[in-house]
Amino acid sequence: MTNRNIWAYVRDVKWYALGFEFVIVAAGIVLGFQVTQWGESQDAKELAAQNLTRAIAEVQFNTGLLDRAISGLEKDSILIESALTKLIACDEAVSYTHLTLPTIYSV
Repeated sequence: MTNRNIWAYVRDVKWYALGFEFVIVAAGIVLGFQVTQWGESQDAKELAAQNLTRAIAEVQFNTGLLDRAISGLEKDSILIESALTKLIACDEAVSYTHLTLPTIYSV
């Protein structure tokens, strides 16, 4: 193309139509970015909801485990207290007066 042909082409171009097409394409690109961003935010919200549900389930499970552990410790505590009470009662019932020291220890 010669310079003359180029200038003729530039003069013949409908600049309003070209500008309008440019605006439409730019608006489409911006709209596409917005839709993509909206979709990603929806995915993030869904992931957050799933994580929250899992965390709640884990807390409930752990609470159940702790409740059972505490219950078991309370039962063990009662058994230990009972055993100690019996040992103390047994110790008090034994009389040591009948025991005599060996002669090597006598004074």
